[in-house]
Amino acid sequence: MRRFGIEIEAYGLRREEVARRLRAEGINCRDNGYTHHVMSDWKVVTDSSIHGRDAFELVSPPLPLNAEGIDQLRKVLGAITQMDGRGRRAHVNRSCGTHVHIEANDLSAAHIANILKRYASNESTIDKWMAPSRRANNGHYCRSIRRINVRTATTNAIVDSFSNRYYKVNMKSFVKYGTIEFRQHQGSLSFDKLSNWVLFLAQFVEASRPSANVEAASVVEALRGKNKKLVELLQENGPRNAESLARMLESTTKSVQSMVCRLRRQGVAIETYRGYYRLANSEEVVTRAASLWEGVSESVRNFLQGRMEILAAA
Repeated sequence: MRRFGIEIEAYGLRREEVARRLRAEGINCRDNGYTHHVMSDWKVVTDSSIHGRDAFELVSPPLPLNAEGIDQLRKVLGAITQMDGRGRRAHVNRSCGTHVHIEANDLSAAHIANILKRYASNESTIDKWMAPSRRANNGHYCRSIRRINVRTATTNAIVDSFSNRYYKVNMKSFVKYGTIEFRQHQGSLSFDKLSNWVLFLAQFVEASRPSANVEAASVVEALRGKNKKLVELLQENGPRNAESLARMLESTTKSVQSMVCRLRRQGVAIETYRGYYRLANSEEVVTRAASLWEGVSESVRNFLQGRMEILAAA
């Protein structure tokens, strides 16, 4: 199951109070000062970009993309928005943003390229769901990706297409966390807004799978040793399971599985079908000009279209 992470920027509560409120709801949370390490619990960290007294960033651990993960988000937002006896609760302002990470370390280069191209082609519509400060190039920390020339040969080449992480879709996170980070959403403490945004992104990522994956010829040519041999075996012999490949490579099944994961991250399109590995049967990358709503559930679509109408009337 694919996982997600979320970073919620806000102000109005001391970090230790945020952590205490989450623990009171049965959710482990630590006040970690300033750190970018992935934790197994929620963490509260500092963020100098947020304006407001007692500013903080609340960062989730990797959460499952299912009802359990979404319900934990609901509990967290409820905990920090509940006003206490002294009238204290979390708030957001224009300096705040919400960043969502979608797990992507199993995606091929062609799949990732398709996500980026599809987002860029629909960016003007997505802008309409956002506050004006997060549209076009209005946000310093979430710039447009429409002019980025995505190089699709390998995942590393795609990452190198980005000069820094401050784009609406950030690929630099892939190197450190194995995720695609979506940075466009404004600061929000609304469960309806954030849960629908998370679900949209998850569904958008899945629906952006290319209609045909590819063996990236330039990548294969650059391979060496057993990695190259594994690809050649699949080219010459067709689908093989890990045990068969291990015998042919005089290796172990665990090593074969690790090689396949590494090759996929380099952009070689190896599919798994009924326990067998095979190269995708295509001669070229096929990136689809999929509609914005392809693969998106009706409830999420209705919510986002409703947001667009509300913001248009504002």
